[in-house]
Amino acid sequence: MRSEFGSFTNYLWAYTDNKNVVYKGHGDGAIPVSNYLSDKVSKDLKRRGFKYVSSITIYSHLQA
Repeated sequence: MRSEFGSFTNYLWAYTDNKNVVYKGHGDGAIPVSNYLSDKVSKDLKRRGFKYVSSITIYSHLQA
């Protein structure tokens, strides 16, 4: 990660072109447990050898 992106933070921000993502429905309390972005990041991290990075875990991390 560090050699390719400089940091884990840069790796994550690369998925959104360094922009915050605001989802419709969050303001109304409609918060899902995962989405297309967390699915994509989770699959890539698993491909890179990470473990315990389900789409739900990644979604929670991205929301934090």
